[in-house]
Amino acid sequence: MILSSLLSSLLTYFAIVAFVLLSIWIGIHLGQYIQRHKKNGKNLSAGSIVSAMLALLGFMLALTLSLVSSRYAARKALVLEEANALGTAILRTDFLEEPLRTQSRQLLIDYVDLRSQVQDIKNKSQLQKLLVDSEAIQDELWSLANKASSEEKETEVFALYIQSLNEVIDLHSERYNQGLQYRLHPTIWLLTYFVTMLAMVAVGYEFGLSNSGSVLGFLLLALMFSAIVLVILDLDKTATKSLIPVSQQPILDLQEKLKSSNK
Repeated sequence: MILSSLLSSLLTYFAIVAFVLLSIWIGIHLGQYIQRHKKNGKNLSAGSIVSAMLALLGFMLALTLSLVSSRYAARKALVLEEANALGTAILRTDFLEEPLRTQSRQLLIDYVDLRSQVQDIKNKSQLQKLLVDSEAIQDELWSLANKASSEEKETEVFALYIQSLNEVIDLHSERYNQGLQYRLHPTIWLLTYFVTMLAMVAVGYEFGLSNSGSVLGFLLLALMFSAIVLVILDLDKTATKSLIPVSQQPILDLQEKLKSSNK
């Protein structure tokens, strides 16, 4: 998975670099053409406009990076919240009567084992299977709780368990939405690339007018800009494709703790 994500990211990175360099190249040739055909020695420099366009591009990148970083931080926080909710739900199974106690506890342990596999997901089919299996265990847990309730076993401590179980199910939905649904809208990406193209054409145009600039300078600009865009792209990806995945350590720690307590 790491190798596949790395290769995908490298291809994306070099594609962005090529896009930026092509935009600069077009701008340079445009500037040189206008410089050759200008009349009356008129000054056609657009330095202030180029500066404004680069400032706007920088603002857009900063805003976009802030959006995906906030979402990434939310996804990390949800992993910890889910681990805590699962740990609490497992502890509260002690409030239940048999056989509900043993059955519910084992299902929750199985659920923890299942959620720990998120970091090993390699494709969409594996992700879909994990989601289906997770919801199947949730249905079993809820069915057991509903059965206990109908048998007049509903007490205050039972209500505490139901509260924990509800939280586990809600956090599953939140993780699903944050990880797979709440991504940057394609319009934002189109606007970013459009502004990038215009800004880089303007940079090339300015250098074309003055017949200055260097290949190394253009390359460094393209590499630096592309690196920032690549980070934004990666933070916005799903768990199956990201080179910077959300750590599942809280779930793994809970899994290890449960294994130790069962020895």
